[in-house]
Amino acid sequence: MTCLPPAADEVAIDLVQGEDPSGFQNLAGLESGAELVLFDAAGRTVLAKPLKALSTMLARQGLPAGAHTVQVRTGGRALSQKLVKLP
Repeated sequence: MTCLPPAADEVAIDLVQGEDPSGFQNLAGLESGAELVLFDAAGRTVLAKPLKALSTMLARQGLPAGAHTVQVRTGGRALSQKLVKLP
């Protein structure tokens, strides 16, 4: 999973197909219950939304500055990536 800033007001979340070191494989077949969850540095859920594709955009507006964790959950598994928003 990669988190890239294509514009100042949004972040692109891209899930890479195939095998990765975490063992999260073949994300092309996302299950109907796949979910993207964003946590703040204290572990509180900031955002949770259904994930229906391998790529989605996440708005930065309203997101407080600091460290966050983006997590994708599907089929009882989870993949996490750090995301930092600068002030």
